[in-house]
Amino acid sequence: MKQTPDNHQSDEFLNSDSLQEERRLNQALAIRWKGLLWLTIGWAISWAIGWELGLELDRVIRNAIEAVFEISIDPSPSNFFRFSLIGLTIGGLIGGAMGGGTLVWVLWKENLLRRKQIFIWVMLGWGIGGAMGLPLGRTMSLAIGGMICGLVGGGIMVWVLWKENIFSYTRSVILVLLGWVIGLAIGWGIPFEIRWLINLVIGWSAVGGFIAWLLRKAKILHHMHSPLWIILGWLIGGAGSFVVWFIGFIFIRAMGDGVGDSPVMAMYALIFLVAGLIVGVATGITFTAFVLRREKTINYMQVFSQIAPGLVVVGLIIWAVVWAMINVHVTSFNFARLSDFAIRSAVSGATGGAIMIWHLKKATKS
Repeated sequence: MKQTPDNHQSDEFLNSDSLQEERRLNQALAIRWKGLLWLTIGWAISWAIGWELGLELDRVIRNAIEAVFEISIDPSPSNFFRFSLIGLTIGGLIGGAMGGGTLVWVLWKENLLRRKQIFIWVMLGWGIGGAMGLPLGRTMSLAIGGMICGLVGGGIMVWVLWKENIFSYTRSVILVLLGWVIGLAIGWGIPFEIRWLINLVIGWSAVGGFIAWLLRKAKILHHMHSPLWIILGWLIGGAGSFVVWFIGFIFIRAMGDGVGDSPVMAMYALIFLVAGLIVGVATGITFTAFVLRREKTINYMQVFSQIAPGLVVVGLIIWAVVWAMINVHVTSFNFARLSDFAIRSAVSGATGGAIMIWHLKKATKS
């Protein structure tokens, strides 16, 4: 007797597939912006390590060539390109692979990925992009290098995510790819003056964020937007400190050529530096106090016990970073150079990651 197919089992199979797809869409909609923070941190650290490692390897290779062939190589990019960009290629491969690993790890933690093999493909794609982008950044410009890196690494990444049905529309692929290309081009190509302001914003935001996290952990903050207001207050404090420092800069320039002209100029610089810090910290604490007044039940001794250690820890971290930027120079390793590229990469990671997460949430709604 000929058997008829079990339509009931077939319907159950189709329903299970549709339920799985619906669950994945809900997970995409529920992706948390907190993941962008970890992505930005991991992205910045990865590319900073790759850049510094690449420069160190290039230095070692250049010295080896000079020793073996008894020649002197001009380290300028035009002549350096003929002999050695192998180090930056290796550094870009390592930095890109680490950055790609961070990116896909965030998506994995959000339960958007099903296969662990995606780690390999995304890491390989960004590694290839870095192996091309960092040498181009050294020989041409960092903006062009970032653009090529984003085009190659981002292109391979969005293709993999397309195959995994993370992106369902061609528009999603194009916009996310453009986000990473633009993010890397802008982030790596930031001029010095803007980088200085970005460092200021990141520093004061980190102070406010750390204090908000301490208060939230101590269950002192209950309103959803209270941490954001605290961070905003410390940002305004940072702007106030910048105004004081800028006035000091104008005053010192009017009095002489620079800080090192005399002990008096150095004293003026120290006074304006301390005054700016006082204005910034006072403004941040004032905003924090206003936010805490909105919380109905607060214990001021408990608040003080959270804020005071937080300020001490932040102060020690800032002191350690500034000291390292001035004093840490092992062979040609330069902490200031490493932190500079970390800031550049943080901007690129935050830009590309924000566009990706935003469009991932938006595209799944349509």
